[in-house]
Amino acid sequence: MAIFKRMKSIALSDIHRMLDKMEDPLSMMDQYLREMEEEIRKAEEALAQQLYVERRFERMIQQTEETIRKRTRQMNLAVERNEDDIAKLAIREKMIYEKRLKEYKEQKESIHQQTKTLSEAIKSLIEKYEELKQKKLVLLSRATVAQTTAQIQHAVVSFNPENIVKGFSRIEEQIMKMEAKAKASQTLFEKHQELEQDPLLQQDIEKELEKLKQERSQTA
Repeated sequence: MAIFKRMKSIALSDIHRMLDKMEDPLSMMDQYLREMEEEIRKAEEALAQQLYVERRFERMIQQTEETIRKRTRQMNLAVERNEDDIAKLAIREKMIYEKRLKEYKEQKESIHQQTKTLSEAIKSLIEKYEELKQKKLVLLSRATVAQTTAQIQHAVVSFNPENIVKGFSRIEEQIMKMEAKAKASQTLFEKHQELEQDPLLQQDIEKELEKLKQERSQTA
């Protein structure tokens, strides 16, 4: 039995040394979650910037389309009036804005795809963050159980019933001494009482007292 207890003590001490070398699990989880929160914040700022740029391109597209419509009206009016120079100028600007509109739409579509990708990434990141928050609670519970179990096992290993038995034996011995002392005092008291109540002893005392009185009267 002693060798098994010794082996158990060694195993537990190794576990405790290993746990001591590890970082605090709760602090590590909190740090990871804080890092994720920071990444989410940065991603949301990037998304806000993307949405702003996308809206700017939408306005630029609207303005360009309006300009193209104006140049189209100017072109048609100039043709009706046989104003070829003005018509050519309107056609030229219309073609420039049409090319620009195509570029704006392509850029806007590219930005829209980037925004969509970023939104999906943020959504996935937030879902993972919430999942890890729940997992933290589970891991914290498991860590608490593990620490409590280790403490209980350590207490069991440290527990020595022999010391307790010896302690009770010493207490019992002290109580027996107290009982013996009380019994001795009781015996002396009873003996004293017996002597006090012994009639023969009383007679001897009376005789001795009478003898002392006679001796004193003769001396006087």
